[in-house]
Order: sequence, then structure tokens, then C-alpha cells
Amino acid sequence: MEKCLYCYKPLKPGQVDYHPACARKLFGTKEAPVLPYVRKEIGDLAKQVVRAQTTLTGVQAKLSLDVNPGGKNEPSRFTIVGLWGKYILKPQTDRYRCLPEIEDLTMHLAEAAKIAVVPHGLIRFTDGEL
Repeated sequence: MEKCLYCYKPLKPGQVDYHPACARKLFGTKEAPVLPYVRKEIGDLAKQVVRAQTTLTGVQAKLSLDVNPGGKNEPSRFTIVGLWGKYILKPQTDRYRCLPEIEDLTMHLAEAAKIAVVPHGLIRFTDGEL
């Protein structure tokens, strides 16, 4: 059974990755924006962002994203913006597999312990990888 990438509860038939209410909490819409990349592309895109000197600091690899609204028959989609985006993408790395999942789980545990955390969740690349 598929689980929601926001709350980890089971999805109903026909739901993909998020319950509509969970997508609304995380993205402000009933459906998640499309992440139109695969992990292998992210390395090259990150290098372009670094060259433009618009990076987010810290040890873990991350990129700043914003959402471009979709057209009449197109879904909204994430775009890499370099800096000041509304979202931070922390993709998988070859060195530390499952780091995004571990961080998201840690955030859920912090919430359960009544520690304030920022909105967070997981998202899939176009190839299905988290």
C-alpha cells in the first residue's frame, strides 16, 4: 500500500503521493507541483547555481526551488531559482543514501515531541526516486 509522503498514512485508491489535504498543507494546492528533474541532472544544475553564486549554505547538498503555476492543462512545476525560493530541495546523494528520508523522519519525531519545526515532506523526481 502506498503511503503519503507528508503524513506517512495510507493513500486511498487514485491518490498519488499525497492526500489532497496534505498537499494543501505543504504546497497550498490540492496536488503537489511536479519536480521535473531526475537526480542525475541535479548535479549539473547545482554546478550552474554555484557558478551564479546563488547557493544555500550548509553541509548537505540543497537547492532553492519555487513553483511556476501550470497552464490551462498543465500542472504546476518546481523550478530551481538559486536563492530565495519558497522550498528547499535536499536530494539523495551517492555518499549518504536515504538522508532526505532520515531528515524527514527526524522532523516528524521532533513534532511528536512538541518541538516546533518548519513544514516538511518528501517528493519524487520524475523517475520516481525520492
